[in-house]
Amino acid sequence: MVRRERDRRGVWLALLAGLMLVLAAIACNLSGGDEDDEQGTPIAGSGLPSVEVQAPDDSAQVLRDTDVLVYAVARDAEGVTRVELTVNGFVVASQASPEIEQGEKEFEVLLRWRPTVVGQQQIEVIPWRGSVRGESATLTLNVRARASEITQTAAPTFAFMTPTPPNPSQNRVCRVQIAVGALNVRSGPSLVYDTIDRVTIGQELGVVGRQIYPDSWWQIFYNGRIGWVSAYYVNQLGDCAMIGIALPPPTPTLRPNVTPPTVPPTNTPLPPTPTPIPPTPVPGTATPTFTPEPCRVRITTNGLPVYSGPGTNYTRMTILSAGQEFFVVARDPGLRWWQIAIAGTFGWVDAQFTTLLGVCQYVPIGAIPPTPTHTPSVTWTPLPTFTLAPSVTPLPTLTSTPTATPTDTATPTVTLTGTQTPTDTPTNTAVPTETPTPTVTLTGTQTPTDTPTNT
Repeated sequence: MVRRERDRRGVWLALLAGLMLVLAAIACNLSGGDEDDEQGTPIAGSGLPSVEVQAPDDSAQVLRDTDVLVYAVARDAEGVTRVELTVNGFVVASQASPEIEQGEKEFEVLLRWRPTVVGQQQIEVIPWRGSVRGESATLTLNVRARASEITQTAAPTFAFMTPTPPNPSQNRVCRVQIAVGALNVRSGPSLVYDTIDRVTIGQELGVVGRQIYPDSWWQIFYNGRIGWVSAYYVNQLGDCAMIGIALPPPTPTLRPNVTPPTVPPTNTPLPPTPTPIPPTPVPGTATPTFTPEPCRVRITTNGLPVYSGPGTNYTRMTILSAGQEFFVVARDPGLRWWQIAIAGTFGWVDAQFTTLLGVCQYVPIGAIPPTPTHTPSVTWTPLPTFTLAPSVTPLPTLTSTPTATPTDTATPTVTLTGTQTPTDTPTNTAVPTETPTPTVTLTGTQTPTDTPTNT
């Protein structure tokens, strides 16, 4: 009996040991599968975007009130749509990808920041995939007040990143620097125009014109010809206040079955401004009034000139296109001209070729600049009349009129005949009382010995 119980226990122990071996094998297989998945290629969309700051280095020294360029490369399996630069928690720069919808799997970006506070500043670069925030990269920069305080040896930088000079001289020439990895140069200021060239990150291009409405574009000179680049993907350098508005070329005809591209969104990745809630009026208090919409004008004709004063006798500044809108800052007393804010300055447009928008009855009368002094001189100096001077003094007529008479230099032959008979002989030295009168006869011919000369 006892022996049967022992046999029965042995069978149960053997079964229990076998079961434990099976469970251990299953656990090993499961753990091995997890390790293979971790070492393999991650599933698309499961990870977050990442970013790596290429320049400047951590703890680098920079100069206050001088542009600092941050070069970063963001990566994502699906595509990075934008990259932000924050300083002490505040967004100071942002750059969107030219690939608007899907983004770029490797997105190079050049962000610009100008520090204004001396000391250590912590900056953070954040990649985004749409509304998904990626893993950021942080570094600390030491901001110095004077160039003499920078003791750090400049490390090798990229070709397009110029280190801060000891005594920087401001280059005021208007130009733009490409802020993304690659950008198309088009024949006109819109995505419907053809691509004529391509530029890369860090390149600086000279600016010759601009367009503000409906989207911001820069007209540049590159490789010997005129092109256009979108202002959303470049950094403005220098003084561009005097750059005029350039008319775009004719819109090309779309090919059949071709959908025009969508207009890129504005580069505003900052958190949205909360919608203001109007206060609830309290009984007995005045109802709050809202600020009216500011006065604007919309241009209704192509090629409308902008003058420096309210009249065509002033200097012409630039020309506008139909559809462009500008804020009105002043008017003339006769309500025939509007003064508008354009490209960092002010100009005047003829009111009959514009349409008013907003509240314009409170627009003040502007200061009328003096009439240019060079206008009368242009109409007074008749240059062609000076070429008719020979008709006033006919020199050939003066020398061709002989007015002199011939001079007679002939010597005649004279013969004297006759006798002198005095009637009294003087006895003293007194003057005789009668003078003998001789008889003179002239005979001979007059022969001119010289020819008359024309004087």
